[in-house]
Amino acid sequence: MTEISPSIAGATPEIVSGVALLYYLHEVAEAINLEQLQRLLGSESSKARLAFKHGVPSYLQFQNPPLVIAGEPLEWQGRYRFQSRMKFYDYGVVSVTLQTPFSGSWGEFIDLSAEVTGNPDLQAAVAGALDRRLERLGAALIKPNTNHMVEDYAIFGAHRLCESRSGPDLLVERRSEIARLLRGERAALSEVEASEVAAGALSYQPEDLLVAAWNAAFVLDTPGGVEATAEILEFANSQLLEFRYYDAVLDAELAAVYDEMEIGRGAIRLFRSYRYRKTARRLNALYLDISELTEKSENSLKFFGDLFASRVYRLAAQKLGVNEWRTLVDRKRQSATVLYRSLIDEVSAARMEFMEFVIVLILAFELVMSLLGRPL
Repeated sequence: MTEISPSIAGATPEIVSGVALLYYLHEVAEAINLEQLQRLLGSESSKARLAFKHGVPSYLQFQNPPLVIAGEPLEWQGRYRFQSRMKFYDYGVVSVTLQTPFSGSWGEFIDLSAEVTGNPDLQAAVAGALDRRLERLGAALIKPNTNHMVEDYAIFGAHRLCESRSGPDLLVERRSEIARLLRGERAALSEVEASEVAAGALSYQPEDLLVAAWNAAFVLDTPGGVEATAEILEFANSQLLEFRYYDAVLDAELAAVYDEMEIGRGAIRLFRSYRYRKTARRLNALYLDISELTEKSENSLKFFGDLFASRVYRLAAQKLGVNEWRTLVDRKRQSATVLYRSLIDEVSAARMEFMEFVIVLILAFELVMSLLGRPL
């Protein structure tokens, strides 16, 4: 794509070089068999590795690296041409990234953000491209989802500015523009809103800057630095999507269990016990499945060995609400445990009552036989 040109011909653009990265993460299945997927894709795929601009421990990589493939180029509104990439995580998430270079003014960067951030038509175009790709990859999907839950996030990176600025100085001078960029708003924002956006800022070296919000981030850094930060933000969004998915699954299952318990209250206890036994088995299987998947997504990448990566992840998790969603899921898993125990207690009580009833019948039968003088 031809980079967006500066407003005034011949003038040096305010942002000499930059990039827009649009992430669309889809929950396509309960899990993805990456080995099977690699066999289906062949040489088209490669294993993702985290890139950092400073030295980190060698173990700071994915436990089960996602697979990455190039996607179809996407033309948009005759103005933008995005290169695309798909990343497949083993816990069932596919992240589609659209990337386009940028060179121009802050106003043009804000216009780009306003046009693409949260755009439903662009999201639909990405979903169509992903569906076409998944048509021949179904064998690698474990319990595929017919309706994909989606999480989107935008990252606007600046590699070089026309006037050199440190990250903190740039935040002071361009706080209003950065806030509008992340909110996708052409109109001016209030000081309160701009301050709220600026509160999510980090710097590792004087010349870099990260400002993260719940739906987008601005990164001032080298191309490698932008890529490294973007990888962490992408991973945090994949975890957010997972917890949202688990929350929806638990909501549906717990509601179904409550309905079954309500219906069962009117049945004879023996038959109610049989119904509850089936429900308890299903609930226990769901609890184990979600526990396994949650552990897989949480343990797929840890940042303990790199303090700045840890800070970036914690900032992203805070802005995205990952910890709040994790807490919601944990509470509902606890509710599932309580329900399971309640159902098992009901089944056990019914079984004991049935056994007592049988014993009484046997004793009564023996008594009748004894009174009739007939040997047993």
